[in-house]
Amino acid sequence: FGAGDSIDYTSKAVKEFIETALKDVYADKTKMEGMITNSNLNWIIVRPGALLDGPITEKYRIETQLYQGFDIGSINRADVADFLVRQAENPTELKKYVAISAN
Repeated sequence: FGAGDSIDYTSKAVKEFIETALKDVYADKTKMEGMITNSNLNWIIVRPGALLDGPITEKYRIETQLYQGFDIGSINRADVADFLVRQAENPTELKKYVAISAN
């Protein structure tokens, strides 16, 4: 979360941190997202919140439309993996940017 247009939905502190300490990393991520979305591939770009090492819960929310005041929060890595596997087996979010976080 923080690449491309999602940068506009981060907090002021996160935005400043990305634009200073991680400027080149996020520029590369934004470029990568553009290359993928402009391709002929079937794609889903997943933008998780802060990643945690907790167990799988299968309780998470996804958002495909960002809005002012959106709070990405955090999510367990195992739940991100669960979402990715489910999408690989039965894609329901093709050609979308998906923000994912714990419920």
